[in-house]
Amino acid sequence: MPSSKTFKFTKTRLIELPPAKGKSRYRVFDTEVRGFNLLVTKTGYKSFYLNRVINGKTERIFIGPFPILSVEQGRMRAEVLAGEIALGEDPQEARRQKNKELTLGQLMEEYLEQHAKKKNKSWKYDEQQFSRNASQWADRKISTITRKQINSLHIRLKEERGLYSANRLLTLLRTLYNMASKWDLFDGRNPTHGIDKYKEPERQRYITEEEMPIFLKALDAEPDPDFRDYVLLSLFTGLRQCNVLGMMWSQISFMSKTYIIPCAKNGDPHVAQLSDRSLEILKRRHRDKLEGVDCVFPSIKNPNKPRHRLAYEWKNFLEKAGINNLRMHDLRHTHATWMANSGADLALIQKALGHKQPRMTLRYAHHCKSVVKGAQVIAIDWMMAQREETLEGDQAVG
Repeated sequence: MPSSKTFKFTKTRLIELPPAKGKSRYRVFDTEVRGFNLLVTKTGYKSFYLNRVINGKTERIFIGPFPILSVEQGRMRAEVLAGEIALGEDPQEARRQKNKELTLGQLMEEYLEQHAKKKNKSWKYDEQQFSRNASQWADRKISTITRKQINSLHIRLKEERGLYSANRLLTLLRTLYNMASKWDLFDGRNPTHGIDKYKEPERQRYITEEEMPIFLKALDAEPDPDFRDYVLLSLFTGLRQCNVLGMMWSQISFMSKTYIIPCAKNGDPHVAQLSDRSLEILKRRHRDKLEGVDCVFPSIKNPNKPRHRLAYEWKNFLEKAGINNLRMHDLRHTHATWMANSGADLALIQKALGHKQPRMTLRYAHHCKSVVKGAQVIAIDWMMAQREETLEGDQAVG
């Protein structure tokens, strides 16, 4: 214990202070800045504090360890804090709020429970994206993650996993910070602001006329009836994977030949029309269904829940069929493309796919070119036929 508890702090004087005895600790105060003090423990650990009365209560505000923080640095920081307090601010409250701040992992959980699971059918994909590409930041406070760090991750993911994965994670992080601001969990600047997504080339992949016989022959040889029926229903309806695997018998009407999706991707209910071939598959499955089970494609482990994914089966099927670069979602593109090539107009394709906006369907417009050309030829021939009929009539009168 020093002879005096109050003196002008210098590096030499503070280094010479002995450790506290027993279980106690002691403080010494600086004569230059009111309330600026040094705490000394029994192990000899020393740290700067500022004592101030805030809202009628004495607060001890931690400044930093000595000698890592010099006397001059500690005194300067104490003066800054004293000035903030004089202006009515409460540094302690700010620190308490900082400690309450969510980590990125906690924000992700909040987003899934409060928003995604209620409104976003693809929430499991978001969960997988986060786990695979951002789990290293799960324990970081959301305010500590910088724009530079996110930009570096965006670049690295493009190099390692492709631009689609990089863009999907950037979109997810942007959404997380936007929701945090909306819910008053974060008042800083969104660190994804100013980071542009990579331009994604529009995917035009579908099963071509040359590939279709090969595809269907390979599908006939598949031993898993669930897989075969899923693929055919996807081709025949153009529905998304989650909507086909998520089919419930209570949502299907054999009489009206419809499947009612209560909440499609666009947020609205969608009534899908079922063709005779689709109904054949569903009627067969209905005859063989387990009693009391509502799922059309029940999970093997829990029949009361729909089957979740067929990614492994799809990969093996494509390898056996010898077809490359085809995603399950391309079954939907195939349905729409073949509709366009058969002469269906974009309004019908839009309705079949359940697109809310026509622009989503415009990607299939180029497939209509040959159909349009054929229709033009027929129209022109018809026009010219009328001309010829008129000429023949004139000659008869003359």
